[in-house]
Amino acid sequence: MAKESVLIVGEAGDGKTSLIASVDKKLRKSKSRKILSFSANEIQAGCVYVGEWQSKLAVILEEARKERAILHLVDIWNFLSAGTASNVKSSFWDMIQQDIKRANGVQVIGEVTPEVLDQLSALPNFLADFHVIKMPRLDEPEYHKILEQFAGRLGMKLERTALQKLNALVGTFLPQAKGLPGAFRTLEALKEDQKREHPPGKDQVLTPTESDVEATIVRLTRLPEFVVSSTARLKTSELKRWFRQRIIGQERAVDAVIETIALYKSGLNDPTKPIGSFLFVGPSGVGKTELAKALAEFLFGSAQKMLRFDLSEFAKYYSIDMLIGAPTGQKTKARLLDPLRSDPFQVILFDEVEKASISIHDVMLQLLDEGSVSPPNGAPVSFRQTIFIATTNAGAQAATKPTPGFGNPIDPEFDRDRALRELETHFRPELLNRFQHIVPFHPLTRDQILLIAELELKRVLKRQGLVNRDIAVDVSKDVLKHVVQVGYDVRYGGRALQRTIQKEIVLPIAITLMERGPSEGSIIQVYMREDDVAVGLIRGPEDSTKPAKRPNAKAASGSRLTIETLPKTIEQKREQIKDLREQAEINKMHAIIQDVDREREAPDFWDDARRASSRFALQSRFQDYVQSYHRLRDDLQALEATASGVSDKSGLQKWVRDFDRFETRFRTVQRELVAIGEALDYPALLSITPLTPQSENIELLYKMYADWARRQNFEIDLLCAP
Repeated sequence: MAKESVLIVGEAGDGKTSLIASVDKKLRKSKSRKILSFSANEIQAGCVYVGEWQSKLAVILEEARKERAILHLVDIWNFLSAGTASNVKSSFWDMIQQDIKRANGVQVIGEVTPEVLDQLSALPNFLADFHVIKMPRLDEPEYHKILEQFAGRLGMKLERTALQKLNALVGTFLPQAKGLPGAFRTLEALKEDQKREHPPGKDQVLTPTESDVEATIVRLTRLPEFVVSSTARLKTSELKRWFRQRIIGQERAVDAVIETIALYKSGLNDPTKPIGSFLFVGPSGVGKTELAKALAEFLFGSAQKMLRFDLSEFAKYYSIDMLIGAPTGQKTKARLLDPLRSDPFQVILFDEVEKASISIHDVMLQLLDEGSVSPPNGAPVSFRQTIFIATTNAGAQAATKPTPGFGNPIDPEFDRDRALRELETHFRPELLNRFQHIVPFHPLTRDQILLIAELELKRVLKRQGLVNRDIAVDVSKDVLKHVVQVGYDVRYGGRALQRTIQKEIVLPIAITLMERGPSEGSIIQVYMREDDVAVGLIRGPEDSTKPAKRPNAKAASGSRLTIETLPKTIEQKREQIKDLREQAEINKMHAIIQDVDREREAPDFWDDARRASSRFALQSRFQDYVQSYHRLRDDLQALEATASGVSDKSGLQKWVRDFDRFETRFRTVQRELVAIGEALDYPALLSITPLTPQSENIELLYKMYADWARRQNFEIDLLCAP
């Protein structure tokens, strides 16, 4: 019997679904046949009792035969297991396959990626019922032509470099929406961003640049700008400072993390594997988990971008099903794979990996080697945008030598080489060799533990119970030393220290707040009285007749802002930015940038090399100025978004600090743009700003610079009076 069913094979986003929709449209137009689309979930929905899905599917097949309809199985790979259970061995596909083989059986269309096709090829007789049609990939000119046409329909014109940037960024940062559909959605988002920034006039065409494309991707992914932008720069010294403020005493680990960030930022990491893979080796409570959180916050924008798994829960062989899904039709949530399908930018933390079953280690091998994990049913899930971290205590105890003496030693010796040798007794060599970095974490010294105690205390003192009351807390150094002495245990590390801080410092403060109700402006003193921690209270001025003060914070300008005045402050800044656009003649800069683009297309553009270079330099300068203006608008939007969440003094103070930084950037851009906007062709500009109200010195400085310029035969134009 001839094969009448079709399996279309192509990469995600290459147009398989669009092709099927186009065929359906033509069939319906000719009134000959039609295509009916179903997913496995749609058929399974509402089927609870034994035999229900069989009856439902039988009706679908009967109707398809009567109407000569073609069944489009959207996720055909799921049909192979859907419907099975412990007491039901047949699946949706078993029933459909029987119908296909009938003389007047239904025709089926399926669509899969090459990876799924490889999995289906291993199944006996599955492909025997299909014509396999492989969709060729669009070449780059065809792809860009389609994007240009789509952008044109949206009222935009993108240069080829901007289209190439969009294509590259969508493939890298929106892998779950890659191909033409992902590019189309990104172009639609880009148009919305452009409309907000450049309200178009009648018949005006929007002309977004590469930096505009990057800004849209940043908004869609919520990743830090430096991750997406090819022009953003990072200094190694700043990286080290950022991580060392959060991770105390683990210099080797911080260096390994910075190395990975540098390779990723420069595009030199292996694109077929995770961004970075680490095996953190060391005792409990020395910073392994904290470093993973810090890495998620820095690279992916939030410490919440971390999936943590305690592998002591996965000691049984079958526990692998909880991570990647069950091999049968059971509805088992894949705790590792499901979150990555929706957001691939995550830090994956496997804690205490030595306690996991061998099946988990096998998955790790695949993950580290191929950069993806194949579930029992379905397409492989990529880990190429993740950081994979495994931690282990294996070998840490044997490598830690206590110092001579009695009690709980705080400064033990750590044999790094022995710790690494001990790993070989717990893990297969092929697994160890897959990690890019095996990083030992050593026990902490007394001074390092004291620093950690100070950091932990600072976090505690930022809690709302203290900040909202406007109460100061003074903790003596002796109290911290006492907490370290009694609370730190080499076996449990920093976690034991946190519990001791809670018991010895936080709880006494809480009791004081509850029992004595200190007024605003009071000071709580925590100090040592002989061998015990004591708490004292210095009350602030109390006046019950005064109404409660609204939280306020002083800006760098000297004005005091309250939560109620934030909307007005933002609106004032918005008006100033609008005025800046007119003063700086941003539209004129846009026009010149576009003029240079058009000039470059002329065949004689390079005949005058000096003029061409000059025009390029002018265009580049204006692009920088326009980008600075756009960033101001983005920064103000970010401030407006966070202002709505300010509810207390702590939040207000943080917002005002961000606002002060914005004000500094605004003044800098204002100085640059207003002068440039009024004088696009001046080779030099001088701005003199008074530090005091007196103006005599300004006039003296102006006269001095003007006299010097005239002696150098410069022409002077006064843009605004001193």
